[in-house]
Amino acid sequence: MQASLPGPDDPTLNPLASWLMRTKPPTSARTSMNVALELGFRRCAQDLRGLLLTTPLGWLLVAWICWDRVPVEQMGLWLGGFAISWTIALLLLTLLLRLPAPQRRRHGWMLHVAAALDGMAWAAMVPLLLPDQGADALLPWLIVVLCGGAAMTAPIYASYIRAHFAYLVGLFGVLLGHTLWRFQDLQHLSITLGLTLFLVLLSWHMRRVGHSAEEAMRLQLKNTAKNERLAGLLRMARRDAETDALTGLANRRLLDSTLTNRWQVGGRNDRRERPLSVLMLDLDHFKRVNDTHGHDVGDQILKAFAVRTSEQLRKPDLFARYGGEEFTVLLPGTDAARALLIAERIRAAIADMPLLAEPAVPLTVSIGVAQRTPNESTESLLARADAALYAAKQGGRNRVTLAE
Repeated sequence: MQASLPGPDDPTLNPLASWLMRTKPPTSARTSMNVALELGFRRCAQDLRGLLLTTPLGWLLVAWICWDRVPVEQMGLWLGGFAISWTIALLLLTLLLRLPAPQRRRHGWMLHVAAALDGMAWAAMVPLLLPDQGADALLPWLIVVLCGGAAMTAPIYASYIRAHFAYLVGLFGVLLGHTLWRFQDLQHLSITLGLTLFLVLLSWHMRRVGHSAEEAMRLQLKNTAKNERLAGLLRMARRDAETDALTGLANRRLLDSTLTNRWQVGGRNDRRERPLSVLMLDLDHFKRVNDTHGHDVGDQILKAFAVRTSEQLRKPDLFARYGGEEFTVLLPGTDAARALLIAERIRAAIADMPLLAEPAVPLTVSIGVAQRTPNESTESLLARADAALYAAKQGGRNRVTLAE
C-alpha cells in the first residue's frame, strides 16, 4: 500500500503539531500572550501545591524559634489556624489542577485564594506569636522568617504574577490589621513600615520577573509554533516529492529509494534473509481507452484502479505507479507462491467489474511476478518482473506470469 505521512487527525501527533497542520500558527501578540498565561497559570498552581506540601517543615522551624518564649495556647492557635488554611489551600489547588485545561482559568479564584491564605497564615505569626514582653529577642527572628519565607516563595509565582499579588495582599492585610490594633507601639509601627517597604520592593521586582517570564514563554511558544509548522511543511514537501499526483500512490522515486535503502545488497538495511517478491502490473489496451473516451476518463480509470488494487494489498506492501499505466507492488516477507495468490486476486478484482460506473469500460490487467533470489540486486529483480509482465502480455493478457 502507499506509504503516507500522518495527517492532522493522526493520534500519534502531539496536539500542537495536529493544530498546526490544520491552521496557521498564531500571529497575534494577544493570542500568544494568552497561551503563555495559560501555561504560566498551570505551572504556578503546580509549583504552589508542591511548596505547600513542604510547608509543615516551616512550622517546625517557627516552633523551635518560639519554644519557651510563646505561651502554648498562642502557639497552638497559630498552628491550628495555619493547618486549617493550609488544608483549604491544598484542597483548592488539587481540585483546580484536576479541572480540564480550558476550565482552569475560569476558576482562577482558587489559585488566588490559596495564595492569599498562605500569605495570611505566615503573617499571622506576628500578632499570635509576638508576646507583649520579651519582644526584643523574638521579633527579629520572626521578621527574618517572614521576609525569608516571602523571598523564597516569590520565584514560584514568576510564571503567574497575579497569584503573587494575592499572596502579598493576604500577608500585608494581616500585618496592617495588627499595626492598626497596636498603632501606639512605635516599635511595631516601625517594623510594619520596614516590612511594607520590603514587600513593595519585592512586588516591584517580581513584577519585572513575571513580565520577563511571560515574554520568554510567549517567544518560546512562537518559536515552537514556527518550528512545528516548518517541520510540517517539510513533511508535506517530502510527501509531495514521493507521491504520484494523479493516483496518490507512491511514485517511482519512493519505490527506488525504498529498494535501495531497505533491500539493496550491501545497503544500509540489507534484508537478504527475508523473502521479497515484486509485482509488475499493466492495464491491458489502456491506450485504446484514452483514444476512445479521452484522457479525462483515462485518468479516472487510473485512480479507480489504484483504489481497487490497494484494497487487495496488505499494510506493509508498497504500491507505486511506475509510469503511465504501469504499476509496481513490493511484497516484503512474501515468497513466490504467496505473491502469485495476491496477483491473481488483483487480476480477478479488476476483470470482474468495470472500474467506473460511467462509462462502464471493461478492463483487464496483466501481472508479472518475481521473487528475489539470494544476492540478487534490486535492478535484476525488477527486470525479471518486467520480463514476466511482457510474457503475460504476449501470452494473451489478463493473466499472471511467474518470472523464471
